[in-house]
Amino acid sequence: MLRSLLLKRSVLRVGRCFESTAITKTKKEDKDVLSEDKPINPDALPGGPLAEFFDREENFGKMELRPKQRPGRSWTLEELRLKGNADLHKLWYVCLKERNMLLTMEHAYKIRNRALPNPERVDRVNETMENIEKIVHERNDAYLKLETGEGADPPERTVTSFVGFTYKKQATEHILPHTVTGEIEYEQPYLSEEARITQKLWAEKQHLKEYHKADHEEFKNRLRNDDFTKFLRGSRKTFNCVEQLPKYFKDQLFSRLRPGRKPASKPKVEKIKELDEFLENRDYVGAITLLEHKQKVENELQTILWLAYCAYHAGEYQKSAAVYEGLLKQKDAPTDVNLYLSCSFMMLGMNEEARKLAEKQPKSELQNRILLHLANKSGDSKKTMYHHSLLTTSVEDQMSYAAINFSRGHYAEPMMTYKQLIQEHPTFLALNVYLGLCYYKLEYFDEAIQCSNAYLEKYPDSPTAINLQASCLFSSKAAEQHLRKLKHVAESELNFAKDLVLHNSVVFRNGESALQVLPSLVDVVPEARRNLTVYYLKKLDVDAAFGVANGLSLKTPTDYLLKALVYVMLGYERRQQPNIERAAQYFKAVGESKEEENTIIGRLSMAAFYFSNREYQQALTYYNSIVQFNNDDDSFNFNYGQTNLFTENYEIAAGALGKVKDDRYTNTSVYQLGFCRALIRSKQASKAWSFYSANQQSPHALQVLKLIANDCYQMEEFLYSATAFDALSHKDTRTDYTAAKQGACMGVLKLFTTRRADKDQLSTALHILEKDSSPRSANLVATARKWANEATLLSNP
Repeated sequence: MLRSLLLKRSVLRVGRCFESTAITKTKKEDKDVLSEDKPINPDALPGGPLAEFFDREENFGKMELRPKQRPGRSWTLEELRLKGNADLHKLWYVCLKERNMLLTMEHAYKIRNRALPNPERVDRVNETMENIEKIVHERNDAYLKLETGEGADPPERTVTSFVGFTYKKQATEHILPHTVTGEIEYEQPYLSEEARITQKLWAEKQHLKEYHKADHEEFKNRLRNDDFTKFLRGSRKTFNCVEQLPKYFKDQLFSRLRPGRKPASKPKVEKIKELDEFLENRDYVGAITLLEHKQKVENELQTILWLAYCAYHAGEYQKSAAVYEGLLKQKDAPTDVNLYLSCSFMMLGMNEEARKLAEKQPKSELQNRILLHLANKSGDSKKTMYHHSLLTTSVEDQMSYAAINFSRGHYAEPMMTYKQLIQEHPTFLALNVYLGLCYYKLEYFDEAIQCSNAYLEKYPDSPTAINLQASCLFSSKAAEQHLRKLKHVAESELNFAKDLVLHNSVVFRNGESALQVLPSLVDVVPEARRNLTVYYLKKLDVDAAFGVANGLSLKTPTDYLLKALVYVMLGYERRQQPNIERAAQYFKAVGESKEEENTIIGRLSMAAFYFSNREYQQALTYYNSIVQFNNDDDSFNFNYGQTNLFTENYEIAAGALGKVKDDRYTNTSVYQLGFCRALIRSKQASKAWSFYSANQQSPHALQVLKLIANDCYQMEEFLYSATAFDALSHKDTRTDYTAAKQGACMGVLKLFTTRRADKDQLSTALHILEKDSSPRSANLVATARKWANEATLLSNP
């Protein structure tokens, strides 16, 4: 162990030895260091007595614009891996000396308010030293794995947080146990590195916000007097709905475009009030009708803008885009209309057109939010991170960032944002619905219902909130009854939420009217393609399911699972091994995903992966871990029984297959043959023969009969084997079963001699053989009867 840490200790020893060099002593005696209260001599060269240790000016590279061509390029990991340990020690010493020189120069320049030439050299030296430490760690890790079987990193363990999340945590060294010190280590919920960085940046923003606020208050208090207070402007207020506006503004049409407009006349005030009523009741269809009528009378800019606004919020994005495009043809069109049109294009799926239009506009918060969402949809991580860095602390920007995380499946971060915004803005009721959606995705259904109730108290006819509550109900019948509140939405011309209500109505009815509804919603509702694939799979229409599943974008474990099911059914139906292998990889992706790793679905997927690769013992391990949760599931028992059959656990296999009641499984040859084999191998041949007798009309009856005859012969159940071979001789006349029948009957005689068969069984076997027309059979019967009579006389004197 001590020898394995030689490299790391040697590197640290070089750092300690450097403290005793002449450069350090000279630095401590530096008389050229000036205090802040002394005047600075700009003509004095930095360094003083340390100047001889500073870099030469010809190495500064002042005029070099290419950073990679400047002196001080960092060593890469690939280059350092080619170096020996001795070379790494020397390079560490050189870098340490170089870093101390640069830091000393930086201090000397800083106290003179002068810029250090090429400050990036410090970063490059640090990068080289970090790379050296990584290489040393790699070699120590390889050495320890060879010597001890364990790496250089501390061991990890799986811990569970107080909210139920599991994650890996490295072990740390403690001098005394917690029972002695009294310190209890509390587990922290797992957060990804990206989430931790986001929290730190957010905390920094909040800190700066409070800091600048306090600094501004201090500045105002310093200048505050009677004249100053008289001209103070009131703080900015945010209004969430029309009722909160003062009467002065309610009498006007509040507009960002023309804030200096004079108050309208009384007739116009009445019309605006009617529009406000439509908007307050979220009746956008009525508002559009009113505005279209008004547009025929007076085609004003204000009317056109409101018309496009209402069309957008009603879900008629095509109409809003057409209105904005027509508005742009006018000379007095505001510049913001381009961004509004970009929003409409984005909702229509015209992402490229939306991006080009938004990039041409002046920089603003709305433009940055549009480009952020477009970059996230296109999967451009660099642009996403760039536009994310431009977000502010405004409510709109926070909501946009939360929406990005929600679309990526990171629900913990949006929950934190929504909870904070609800505390800061309790009148923003829609935040409760967004928070409820996060709870729903995390399967906290009770909390999701509570959040939606907070919104439904104000807006009881909200399609989104009602649909959320219906989705949280476990019973499809109860969910359907809950969704009937939105029947008027499904039958109306309102596009918003209409498609969602129709889609969920099909789901809650277990696929009723699926072919009439779901195909038209495939590119509208994200779940429509998945549910249509499930519908075809249930109907065993594999070709149709394959055609629909081809359009799935693999983002969630559900998408991978559907792909796996389609390919595995296609592979077994057409006997195509490549499709089965591809399905196995999809099953593995589901089982190893963070979302489904320790869930029932995840373990079923891993079992399916090993089963497809014919690693039945591994598959059985996963099945055994969840068997208690699926006792009454026919699909599970069918697969579980087959796996036990392959691993020769015949009693468990017979019990699992015996629980299957679904005709889709019991009518297949795989089930009938497997069930009979499990019964025979578990010494239950009589039940196997009863199963055959009850299913003689099955198209697979002949195969089952052959299996009973052969397996019973192997298991020395000779009477049932003879009976099966006798039945085969009548059903399959093209094959001669005489020899097999004779062997089985003689097997009964053998059992009789060892007292494992009684007289009735022997008589039955001989009677079967007597019916055979073969001379050899008659000879065997005569010999057997003669022997039986002699044995009976000898046993009864």
